[in-house]
Amino acid sequence: MKRAAEQSPRREGGVHYISHGHQHRFQEIWTDPAWRRRGLCAALVAHATATDPDGTYFLAAMDGEPALRIYERLGFERVSKCVELST
Repeated sequence: MKRAAEQSPRREGGVHYISHGHQHRFQEIWTDPAWRRRGLCAALVAHATATDPDGTYFLAAMDGEPALRIYERLGFERVSKCVELST
């Protein structure tokens, strides 16, 4: 008998964010390494931000993190030295 985790379908990526009014904070954005460089992260962020086009979205990333370039390409801007990004 397989465990529930073994039976669940494999996921290529995901996004998790919390919202309060028109402010949204991304908690996690991830893609499976086999699915990277295919636009999946951009599609996930675009889908999430489409829910409130006039909202403000925040995420935090470590300086030098490879994903930082992706977030900046998606329109996020550095707003503090700790590299918190927002649109």
